[in-house]
Amino acid sequence: ALAVRPDPPWAVIAQENPAGLVLADLATRQVLATIPLKNEPEALTVHPVTVEGLVLDEKARALLRVDLDTRATVETVPLGEKPVAVAVDPTLNLAAVVLKKDKEPGPLGALQLIQLPYPAPTLTTVSPAEALRGSSTVTVTVTGNGFFIASQVTADGQALPTTYLSPTELKTDLPAGFLTQAARLQLAVRN
Repeated sequence: ALAVRPDPPWAVIAQENPAGLVLADLATRQVLATIPLKNEPEALTVHPVTVEGLVLDEKARALLRVDLDTRATVETVPLGEKPVAVAVDPTLNLAAVVLKKDKEPGPLGALQLIQLPYPAPTLTTVSPAEALRGSSTVTVTVTGNGFFIASQVTADGQALPTTYLSPTELKTDLPAGFLTQAARLQLAVRN
């Protein structure tokens, strides 16, 4: 099995013997590291937002969340049935695992959806950075990292209606009620 980490561009390759993941830099074509695993990986994918490897361990009937930066397994999720394929929905932050029941005909069994933990988002810029006192509603664009469809912009701790644009961009409307007097607002993002 093979997956690609988008940034930096690494190939993540399932290795049989010894069982593990091989990380290779696509730009230099150099092997960076081998991450040992207890059992041979059946399938894998890379989460494009959290940049974790999601690895199927058929023998243990589990999904492994592997931090590719620290090269460590951060969670083992039991699946119950034999896993055969995995994919990730980065917008909803879900892993989709195809399971096959033992001794049943056909290639597929059930689809198990696993809600992955949301990382802490990072807010880097707010635009516009200022609004005039007494203004009507102001549309604000927030940029950063680790945003998902469930991310929410807050102003002084109050949740604002938020539109997801991408893993690095959100939009919200700052209501006129926040702009009635001169003040500095604390904008934040929570997942």
